[in-house]
Amino acid sequence: MLAGPTIPTTTRRTPVLEIITLAIVVICVALCAVVIWILQSQANTLRQLAHQNQQLHMMLGDVRKTQSQNTALLQKLDRMAERTGTDAPQKAVPSQPAISSKGTSPQPDTIDEPRLNLEPRDLAPNMSLSTEDFINALNFPQHANDATGFGILRRALRDQSSAQLVIAAQDILTLMSQDAIYMDDLPPERAPADLWRRFAQGARGSDMDALGGIRDQDVIEKMSQRMKSDPIFRDAAHHFLRLFDRNLSKIAQSASDADLAALANTRTARAFMILGRVMGTFQ
Repeated sequence: MLAGPTIPTTTRRTPVLEIITLAIVVICVALCAVVIWILQSQANTLRQLAHQNQQLHMMLGDVRKTQSQNTALLQKLDRMAERTGTDAPQKAVPSQPAISSKGTSPQPDTIDEPRLNLEPRDLAPNMSLSTEDFINALNFPQHANDATGFGILRRALRDQSSAQLVIAAQDILTLMSQDAIYMDDLPPERAPADLWRRFAQGARGSDMDALGGIRDQDVIEKMSQRMKSDPIFRDAAHHFLRLFDRNLSKIAQSASDADLAALANTRTARAFMILGRVMGTFQ
């Protein structure tokens, strides 16, 4: 018998190979589309962060400008007080005229001094933040779309008692970022709330070591060298530590353990832990 014609093996396998090839192409295209979408999303997020960061710097600049204007006005008032021989608070509240022994009133003071508006328009000197808002402000907004965080930060910048610390913290975090040191990369070890309270009351030394919850030696060494070589950084660090200590003393006694735990986890407190170790606060 004669055998019929045989079909080449490659011919039978061709449709299968084509299907596999097509599937691979589809998967590759889909992966490329996903990667492109992720990159575009990250680029949009970065643009939003840059915009929010610019707004934050503008806001902080406005607060600094307002504070410097206040200082100039206070100095002017002090000079006026020296010329008249009285202090500023006495001028603010007019006293009742004294009655002479003859029953006649003295002549009114002829000095006509201008009324100075010492309170900035954008700051509310009597405004006070809740402990929760104060702590959240020290952590700064979490991301570009953190509307709640930016709202809390704006309230903090309008409160004179917290604005100084927020500005000092922003300054020191910016300076530390120049050495590629970012607080989000340095999660701290937790310390007992009672230890924070003792520190707020003035306790220092090795007993407070647990408060320095960031122990990254590379970071500590970088900041130690920066402290020695950069006078601007050194002054900013000292200023920041003083303000942090002052504000901690205000809230530590009334804050709950949960409040102090949240405070210790803020970006501001992390900067305090690093600089405290550099300054030997926990030794």
